[in-house]
Amino acid sequence: MLFQRKHPREFYVSVVWCANADIDASKLLNLLLSGEDPETVVEKIHDYLRSLAEKMRDFAIPVQKYTIFTVSFLASNSTS
Repeated sequence: MLFQRKHPREFYVSVVWCANADIDASKLLNLLLSGEDPETVVEKIHDYLRSLAEKMRDFAIPVQKYTIFTVSFLASNSTS
């Protein structure tokens, strides 16, 4: 998520995501917070990302799940 200041009480907000982002992020976060030895965690993350890249290259995961979507809008931070 990206925030850009426009006026003192207004922000442009841009949200960028893809359908599989929550699955991949959840898997990586679980590995990072597992409490395992850091070297083991790094190895597991590398294995996961290599496996994911191979599946993407082989089109085992539909391309639509990695289509990037963006939404931008103006939000206000009104205190009144």
